[in-house]
Amino acid sequence: MVTRTARHGSDDESGDADYGHLQLTTLDGWRGFVAEMHTAPNLLPAAVWTGLAEDKRDYYDDDRIDHHSRLLVVQTPTIRQVIASGRRLVQLNRNAHYGRCGLMVSGPARTGKTTALTQLGKTVEVIHRRRHPHAADDIPLVYITIAPAATPKMIAMEFARFFDLPISRRANITDIADAVCGVSRDARVTLVAVDELHNLNTRTRTRAGADASDTLKYFSERTPATCTYAGISLERTGLLSGTRGEQIAGRFEHGPHRSVQPGPTMDRAHRRLGRQSATTPAPAWITARARPLPAQAHPRK
Repeated sequence: MVTRTARHGSDDESGDADYGHLQLTTLDGWRGFVAEMHTAPNLLPAAVWTGLAEDKRDYYDDDRIDHHSRLLVVQTPTIRQVIASGRRLVQLNRNAHYGRCGLMVSGPARTGKTTALTQLGKTVEVIHRRRHPHAADDIPLVYITIAPAATPKMIAMEFARFFDLPISRRANITDIADAVCGVSRDARVTLVAVDELHNLNTRTRTRAGADASDTLKYFSERTPATCTYAGISLERTGLLSGTRGEQIAGRFEHGPHRSVQPGPTMDRAHRRLGRQSATTPAPAWITARARPLPAQAHPRK
């Protein structure tokens, strides 16, 4: 009557589970994120739940808590604008030979910038899969994050890591860039999502930030794709100042991202969540965490 939901990694109880499927910066992780479809566990009657053996009841409660702990996406006007702007830029850049425009999402921390970026990428990939159902080898999107104090080679390695390219330690940045750009063209990449861009602080005394910024520009020119950036208060990192900054500011649309404040929009979202079926995904882009079940509470509560 009660079976445990299959999960990635069979050694989750011992702490040896493989969490590679949760890393969006790898191709396997990203494809798993796009294809994942979660279903709610069946709600057992109280009499059946109390009559379960202790181990089966624990499995059942764990699956219920796991379901409630997943992020549910809720629609907001700001994120709708990010999705619409990103899709429009992808269409405009489709036939551009140079000077492609991009999208830059900036704002305070914890306001859903990464959620917006990943949902934009998911939307673009789903549309691509529907239009090209037989192109299974296509990779419509590349998603990377910028490490603190990233160097040009570190950024190039992040792109190579997403594609799982066999890069030698002796390879220089030119070799890595050629390999990445070649795979991007062959795989028909249409969107490049770069997160944590605030780690490229060009106001530091070293040239690491400026050189890394030039590396991103080089990839954007060599790859026929639309670039989207996200980061915390990018206007204060020095990325948009100086000669390089003027060029970036001229090519990128700026989408300041603000947290959703209590009001009519949030009230409508809460009402929609209240009517939403547990098995129906919400058409939204900002995350809202469902309240997990108390450890000793009945699963109905």
